[in-house]
Amino acid sequence: MLQFSIRYSTNVIFAMQRKQRTKRPCSVEIATQLPKPAQPGNDNSLTPYSAFAAWQRNAHKHQKFVHNDLHELLRIACQMPDYSKSLKRLAKLKEIDQKPVASQAVPNHAVKVSRHARLTLLLSRIDAGNDVARRELKNALTADEWGQFDEFGSYIRSGHLGERPEELKKYVELLRKADFFHSRADSTPVNSSSKRDANNRTGRDRLRFKAEATYEKALEYLSEILDSTANRNGLIEMWLDRPVDMTPGHEPSLDPISMPRLKGSTSVYCQSQAELTIFDQLRDAKRSALVNAIESLVQS
Repeated sequence: MLQFSIRYSTNVIFAMQRKQRTKRPCSVEIATQLPKPAQPGNDNSLTPYSAFAAWQRNAHKHQKFVHNDLHELLRIACQMPDYSKSLKRLAKLKEIDQKPVASQAVPNHAVKVSRHARLTLLLSRIDAGNDVARRELKNALTADEWGQFDEFGSYIRSGHLGERPEELKKYVELLRKADFFHSRADSTPVNSSSKRDANNRTGRDRLRFKAEATYEKALEYLSEILDSTANRNGLIEMWLDRPVDMTPGHEPSLDPISMPRLKGSTSVYCQSQAELTIFDQLRDAKRSALVNAIESLVQS
């Protein structure tokens, strides 16, 4: 019996030793092995034991540490020779903590390229005479851009755009005046007995010069109201019978054929004799929203 008891006790001891060798120390055991604070009552002193214990208490709640606290904890732990496993866990925790910051700092270029291609595709569909569904437009625009378009669309559907914008009144008057000078120039005969001024210009030349000067003044005024009323660009542009490009080298020519006209105008040079319908207004508003979105994306 005594021999059995000794053999049993020996087996139990060996089993406990094997278990002790193979057992992975948990974080609590690691914390208890750290040296105790020299002054337990001093809460302001940061020791390896208190630092690791604080990390252990908060790790299961937050899964990450504030960068400055983690840096200080690593600095203290690095001075201790026997805690390599703890250092590995803390280093991994620091790496995880820094990943969101890095992802926010690097812009997602692929998303911008994809969105630009989508906006350009929708704009090409509108320029081809087709329509774009509200759902497609909403998915392509940002929340702020969609909010501005939706508010403007409600304004259109309410029928408040039936009257011509007041800003275009002066532009129409300048166009009529320039058309008058151009028409008079075409009807003025020129022969060898025609009088010429000091610059060797005939009456027809002088009328054409006045027409071109008035067309130029009209274009300058149109460019001015488009720049000064940026929030109403969609409204003003949708009343014009053609897109207007005021960039240097792309301005309309100073002649009656190239000058933008108002939709529904009785002029023979107008490219859209039909009155501006609500459908046209909404489609033009969609086009303006897409153009503004592309410009904002390129400048960002």
